[in-house]
Amino acid sequence: MNDAGQAPSDATAAFNELRQEVKLLRKAVAAWVDEQHEPPDYTETLGKIAEDLSRTGRKVAWMAQRPALALSPSDLAQAIKVAGEDARTADRRLMLESLGGLQTTTEELSGLTLRARSTELQRRRLLQVGSIMGALGLMFGLLAPLAAHAVHAGRPMHEHHMGSASAAYERGFAAGAMAGLRPDA
Repeated sequence: MNDAGQAPSDATAAFNELRQEVKLLRKAVAAWVDEQHEPPDYTETLGKIAEDLSRTGRKVAWMAQRPALALSPSDLAQAIKVAGEDARTADRRLMLESLGGLQTTTEELSGLTLRARSTELQRRRLLQVGSIMGALGLMFGLLAPLAAHAVHAGRPMHEHHMGSASAAYERGFAAGAMAGLRPDA
């Protein structure tokens, strides 16, 4: 109610509300203006930017000293071509050296294989010859007493047969063919 006892009108109430909002807005602007009197401190940020620029400058200077950047595109292409040819020549040389080593190793292995085969063949031949000689020795050992007995008895060996060889030998021994070896003679 107002002084005259009337209820405030809607316009008066709206005007009072607007007045309050304007007052709050003035306070906010005043606070913002007070904050704006001190400029922000960009020292740290600018220092980082300066370091980055310095580092980038050093990298650019280093790259500018590289021979590849001093060459024209055609010179660079020629340098790449020459380097490629040199690399292929070195690869060819290494390949030929490797092939030579491989060939030498293959020849050595072939020689070892042939020697191993030759050694195996020699071993088999020795075994065969030894077996034959053993068989001949056994036959000689069995037939020698018969031959000796036949010679001492004066009869040719073909008259004796193998079944009686042992008996003939014993008869010859008993008869004195080997009398010098008998202890009782």
